[in-house]
Amino acid sequence: MMVNNENRGVILVRIDNLPPGKSWKQVKYLIGGIIHHSSVLKVKMLPLMSSIVPPFVPFQSCVVSLRGNVDANSLNELLLNLNTFQWDYYNLYAYTLPQPFEMPTSPPMSSREDNTSSGESNQSNSPRFMYPPVNMMAPPRQPSGPMIGGIPQMPGPMMGLPPRRRKYLQPPMNMFLQQLQETEATKAMMGLSLNSDVHPRSSSDILISNGGNGAASSRRLRQIFNEKSFRKQMTGRGMWQLQLDNFPPFLKLDTIEPLTQDDDEVLKEKGLRLIETDQPDKFGRLRWTVLKDFIKLKCPRLLNLNDPSNAEGGESNGDNTREFYVGVYEDSEEQVRLKVTGQDKAEDKLNVVKSTVYKAIVGFNDKELCDMCLANLQGQEYSLGFKLRVKYLPPYDEHQDDGTGTA
Repeated sequence: MMVNNENRGVILVRIDNLPPGKSWKQVKYLIGGIIHHSSVLKVKMLPLMSSIVPPFVPFQSCVVSLRGNVDANSLNELLLNLNTFQWDYYNLYAYTLPQPFEMPTSPPMSSREDNTSSGESNQSNSPRFMYPPVNMMAPPRQPSGPMIGGIPQMPGPMMGLPPRRRKYLQPPMNMFLQQLQETEATKAMMGLSLNSDVHPRSSSDILISNGGNGAASSRRLRQIFNEKSFRKQMTGRGMWQLQLDNFPPFLKLDTIEPLTQDDDEVLKEKGLRLIETDQPDKFGRLRWTVLKDFIKLKCPRLLNLNDPSNAEGGESNGDNTREFYVGVYEDSEEQVRLKVTGQDKAEDKLNVVKSTVYKAIVGFNDKELCDMCLANLQGQEYSLGFKLRVKYLPPYDEHQDDGTGTA
């Protein structure tokens, strides 16, 4: 693929999961609020793509061309803001694209100094940033200058092409116990080699090292969804609001630590709840799209709104999307005792692990729909044995003492 000279300094950024119907002007206006608008050269909207499984949600993406003189800090800030931004309840995903490779039209006849200088300049033009670009692994650089015997270095036929994408292999669920045992063995070996701690860690040490519980730990959570802003919008539209909690927590298995029986008893007295499961990988993040489908299934009237024959007066907008809105947010971070059960009771493992507690807010345009969903969702099992707790929320008031506007 031939690339013009003026395109060599262009930085390509792809943005996925845009709200359907957005134009290139709206995307450019969004990016212009993060970096200077003069750095945006072009916004190319890609064709809509639909998911291969029901409910066949359309996905909108675009490619933004930025000037090559954008510094690394500005590019970092742009990617960070886009990846933590929610546009019309769609979480954006932004990443850089590799530069197209320009094949040489003729064998390079430049000298050793030219090759060295060109390689350094190409390397300096590629900004380094916090988010790694996709498939942007550069090929191994050959040493410049003539080889032994006076034969000059020539580029290989496949040199410069991006590597093949690695296949995603998901480990089976039943491998978790084996991985946990390997992790414990690795930690034990590291402890012996470093000789950092001779005595086993107590329960108080574990609580201190993991940050303990409380509101201070919630400040480190990713604030993708702004609860106050969402509630303020719902109040401004005159919508009725419900709060849902007691969802299965998200277990951060990379923070898991084994416990002894004595430490487990101490943590139990301190109020840490126990989760028993043979597949802790199922305790994942709460997705608002999945929760919205769950609400539709538990409230059949919301599904019937799609059928014009069931609408009152024979009229219907053919879409129940605007009848209610769902917002999911990370409320707090706490520790839980995790008991991984095996086939034999002797294989049970006691651990402590960090978890993220989720809550959700649902806004309705119709009071009758709000009351119906409250009655249908109260006490319903969402998943993994966790039953929902639902309550009304009053209109948001930012002048209240707690600042949340909840009763």
